[in-house]
Formats: sequence, structure tokens, C-alpha cells
Amino acid sequence: MTNLHIRLKRSVLMICMAVACAAWTGCDSVADGDETSPSNADSNTAHADSALTDTMATDSTDVDLPDSVPVEIASAQRGDISSYLMFSSTIATEAAVEIHPETSGRVEAVLVEEGDHVEAGQILVKLDDEQVLIEERESEVELNHLEGGYKRTEEMFRRRLISTQAYE
Repeated sequence: MTNLHIRLKRSVLMICMAVACAAWTGCDSVADGDETSPSNADSNTAHADSALTDTMATDSTDVDLPDSVPVEIASAQRGDISSYLMFSSTIATEAAVEIHPETSGRVEAVLVEEGDHVEAGQILVKLDDEQVLIEERESEVELNHLEGGYKRTEEMFRRRLISTQAYE
């Protein structure tokens, strides 16, 4: 056994002996028929406690205790907590997605915010469609004009009014 085990066993034995003495002293006064008054009982308890403390104090000199830490005592109060922690770190996204618009134009409204979860095909922004509608109408007019020209050319080719070279 190590020296520490022997010291610990000796300390435990001394504490047990002190408790036994305190119990025996308290039982002895009751066995004699002396009814102890509350003040007398308190003094007996205090005597037993001091004996136990003395025994523990003499034994504790053998054991190395850690250095004491200064402590400030204060009563609990309501108030703001002013302490905070500041850390520096690097944040990386789990996945990056490239967004390719189907058309260009002036943005009229943004329908999602940065960090929102979006699905494939979900509309992210609404574009000003006035210019697009004008271009669509112009394209329809041009298509009608070209279809009319094609029908005339086809009719003239069918009647043999124009050559094959002019038709193609």
C-alpha cells in the first residue's frame, strides 16, 4: 500500500473515533438520567462538533490542499447582463447555386430574401414587363406582315407570275 492510502485510512479511522466519542458522550448523559436542557444539548453538540473539527484539522495537514481561489460574495439582484463573448470564425456555405435569368429587364419587386429556402423553378424577382409587352406586340405585327407576304408570294408562284429563283 502507498503512503497516501495509509494516511487516508488513518484519517477515516480518526473521524469514526471522533463520531463514536461524541455519540458515547451524548448517550452517557442521557443514561445517567440527566434530562439535558436545550442549552446543555447545544453545548454538547458544539463540543462534539469542535472535537470532530479538531480531529479533521490535525489530519488535513498531512494532505496537500489546492491553492485557495479568491471569491467575491454578493446578493442576487435583478439587472442587465453586460458580459458577452466575441469569436472570429470563417463561415462557408453548404452549397452554392448559380442563377441564370431567362430574360433581362428592370427589377420591379424582389420576392425572396437572402437566406430563404427556394425550390427549382420558383420566381425570385418580378421584372417590369412593359417593354417586353411592347416588343411582343411588335413581333406579332411583324409576323402577320411576313405571313401575308409569304402567302402573296406563294400565290404568285402557283400562278406562275414569278420565277422559281424569286420564290426561293
